[in-house]
Amino acid sequence: MLYEKKIIMIASIVIPTHERYNELRNCLLSFRNLKYNNKYEIIVIANGNKDDKAVKLVLGDFKDLPIRSFFYPQKLGAAGAKNKGIEKARGEVIVFIDDDVVVEPNWLSELMRCYKDKDIAAVGGSEIKPYSTGIMRKIWFKMRRNVTGKILSSGEVISNFSPYKKQVEGVDCLPGANMSIRADVLKRIGGYDEFYGGNGYREETDFGPRIKKLGMKILFNPKASLYHKESNAGGNVSAMDIKKWCYWYYRNHTYFYMKNLYQGKKLEWQRFVLRQYNDVLLRSLMFRSFAPITQLSAIKEGKSGWNARMSVKKS
Repeated sequence: MLYEKKIIMIASIVIPTHERYNELRNCLLSFRNLKYNNKYEIIVIANGNKDDKAVKLVLGDFKDLPIRSFFYPQKLGAAGAKNKGIEKARGEVIVFIDDDVVVEPNWLSELMRCYKDKDIAAVGGSEIKPYSTGIMRKIWFKMRRNVTGKILSSGEVISNFSPYKKQVEGVDCLPGANMSIRADVLKRIGGYDEFYGGNGYREETDFGPRIKKLGMKILFNPKASLYHKESNAGGNVSAMDIKKWCYWYYRNHTYFYMKNLYQGKKLEWQRFVLRQYNDVLLRSLMFRSFAPITQLSAIKEGKSGWNARMSVKKS
């Protein structure tokens, strides 16, 4: 068998999947057009599916691709599924994409060409999304601030992972559906933090500060582009209404802030809470779902998660 021996692959591409059979098929179809001269493997982490046979039927149509598939009866969540992929990966670079993306032919080669220098720890690419196509998409990206992948002191992130950027640039973080990290770096900093639950918000951002502490660099290459459908149902993030989505947003964001940016000053924490509460009120008005108390409990839970983490470290 091809994978019985320990072999060095240039890239291991991890694709978690849950209840999205058609999306997975379209994703794998795009790999047939991939222009990449080196070895790579595709690791499919199928978890919590009602019908594993349906997944196996999809995979059976792609025996021409270097796929290794692993099945788990329980739903692992986004972070958990990706960590299983890290465990199974044999490549020197581990790439993470969602099951509802379609990769462009030069996508992988553009990611991998950025790893020429050993101080490059992670590389990500651009996302083309269905709600921002054609001329409106170009106008939207051009109107955005000329900043990409920036983590602010408040914990907020300016994403702007635009395919219309002109060149490779250094960033603080990468998009979760189109990112890669050296395997040896992951061994040093650890995998995905599984406290980031629900919609998985900030789970990929969390790698940024950890990588920067090593003194290594993170690059964004706009030419490493893919199409991201961002399906609501299935995947490793459960479909949810806007109230639930906001709950996980504030919970995960607070945890990220406490873990990576908080300096331990009381006034600093008060400013953060005030900023989040103002944001809660704005979102409540925008989505006509006024639930500020619920979202405040999310902020409290995010902080509690961090306090629990600190207690374990001290013990």
